[in-house]
Amino acid sequence: MRCMRRAGSVVMVSLVLACASPRPPAPPVPDPALRAALIERAAKDQADMQALAAHWEDSSYHRTLQATLVANAQWLDSVVSARGWPGIAVADSDGTQAAFLIAQHADSVSAAQRRFLTALTAAVDAHDAPPANLAYLEDRVRRADGRPQLYATQPDFDKQGNAVTPPVEAPESLDIRRVRVGLKPMAEYLAQMNATNAQLRAMSPPPKK
Repeated sequence: MRCMRRAGSVVMVSLVLACASPRPPAPPVPDPALRAALIERAAKDQADMQALAAHWEDSSYHRTLQATLVANAQWLDSVVSARGWPGIAVADSDGTQAAFLIAQHADSVSAAQRRFLTALTAAVDAHDAPPANLAYLEDRVRRADGRPQLYATQPDFDKQGNAVTPPVEAPESLDIRRVRVGLKPMAEYLAQMNATNAQLRAMSPPPKK
């Protein structure tokens, strides 16, 4: 009789534990509306930047761009706070790329930008966002904090306007870190950037005398 009671108790405890065990989180569901909103806001970011480049001396274009960057950052912050980073599973590759662009340009909303970094780190760990995006955002936040970068994605420029390697942590292993996240070796990256800058300078009109 005692054995039966013990057996019954064991079964009851097992059932209680089974019911109390947490359910695994539901897999993320694609959200076309969120993807479209991300892409639309990133497009506004780029359009305002292009307009500013064409009207650099007009302060109204500076104000318009700044307002767009702040509004985008605040909106994305509300999305991330509610549901985490909008990764590939939810927003597709172009949507999560748009989210990264908004986060990268959120320098004036630094607290939100740091939350984006935390959320993007979790998404990359879950293989739901590109590691290269995390490298760029990590360096952006480090540079704002006055700390050496990890991947040197935010270069410095010399007096001639050429891109040069910024202060980095553990410079001897810089290219190893860059390659691991899908970035080009530093020398190749700088050469490509400087070639592009040279082309842009050649296309620019000569300064007025």
